[in-house]
Amino acid sequence: MKLKINNKALIGFITAVSMFLSAGASFADPVTYTYDATNRLIRANDNGAQVDYVYDSVGNLQQRLSFSAASTPPSKDFGSINVGSASTAQTFTIMNTGSEHITIGTAVLAGADSASFSLSGNTCDGQTLAPSSSCMLQAAFFPLMPGPKIADILLSITSPSTLTLAVPLTGSGFSLLTVSITPSSTGSVIGNGINCPGDCSEIYSATEPSVQLSVLPNAGYLISSVTGCEGTLAGNIYTTGPIASDCTVTANFAPIPTYSISGNVSSGDVCPPCVVRPLAGVTMTLSGAASGTTTTDNSGIYTFSGLYSGGYTVTPGLTGYTFTPANRAVTVSDADITEQFFIYIALPVRLTGAIPMYYPTLQAAYNAAATGDTIQAKAQTFIENLTINRNVVVTLQGGYDNTFSSYSGRTSSLKGALATTAGGGTLTIRNFILLQ
Repeated sequence: MKLKINNKALIGFITAVSMFLSAGASFADPVTYTYDATNRLIRANDNGAQVDYVYDSVGNLQQRLSFSAASTPPSKDFGSINVGSASTAQTFTIMNTGSEHITIGTAVLAGADSASFSLSGNTCDGQTLAPSSSCMLQAAFFPLMPGPKIADILLSITSPSTLTLAVPLTGSGFSLLTVSITPSSTGSVIGNGINCPGDCSEIYSATEPSVQLSVLPNAGYLISSVTGCEGTLAGNIYTTGPIASDCTVTANFAPIPTYSISGNVSSGDVCPPCVVRPLAGVTMTLSGAASGTTTTDNSGIYTFSGLYSGGYTVTPGLTGYTFTPANRAVTVSDADITEQFFIYIALPVRLTGAIPMYYPTLQAAYNAAATGDTIQAKAQTFIENLTINRNVVVTLQGGYDNTFSSYSGRTSSLKGALATTAGGGTLTIRNFILLQ
């Protein structure tokens, strides 16, 4: 049996399909076609639009039923939003763009990232819309994790037939890493786009597994603590946990603790009269982990302060004196160091010259003397032998006080042999008593 279709009906059918495709179909979206048992097109279905075709018993197109809905805007890209924050809500107007009444079912969010979007202000669910009538709903984006997010608003139409309008939603979440330095100007934090102070934040558009930061204290400071972003500190490297949301790394610096070295310089117990005589004006020299000098006060006390933990050497010095010990090695380790004592011995003999030189014995001074020099001796007893054996002209003057400034009314004594040799030069002796 042959199927007869009149030309007028066929032309109307083609026109209807053509109008449907030109008005509602997008080549980017799938269009669904439904055929009956005789291979006749009975339905064309696009996103939110549907056309039904009704034929008579001999196959003539009798009726074209068109119903559809559209969204304004048809889609929404929310752009980049901070993880944990929400975008401004976007209002969507859903309009019946067909020629038949339609009944709206429910609007839902669908897709792998649907949890990052929300619906509100929905006036569409359960509504029946006459042609050209509309309803509204709103959607917002609040990313839970960094990275691009995609979802759809699916709006079901339940009558006169069943179809679904899909409204695509897109957006991208980002997380912010911030670095804080406390107190300010005490150090720096560098790494992975961070150069703080200066640039103290970095944006990540995807989950960063970890970030390594170099924590660098300024001179005189140390790292007190580093916290935040579930990180760990090893040496001066801080490694964060995954950066999936905003977090802050706080680097705390503190002044390096300082300590002191102190002691005194004295004669020790001198008996009689068994008293300790401090020595003022001794130059104390510090070397090692730091360097510096200070001078003993009238009580013979000296102090070096503001020292970091480390190894040091303290050396006393004063013209006319020797010291025991000659120096002290001191280790500072998180505590002040006290009682670093030195015993001085005043040298009893001085050799005059442009720069006076001091000696422990008369013989040592004589051995260093040049013609015209005077050997000055303190008012004390020298127990030694003195040999005059050099071709020089020298004066030996006794009876001096402790500062070698006066000899009036005092004498020195020599208990020992005074020997001369041929060619031994001349030695003039004054204010000396020779003892047996």
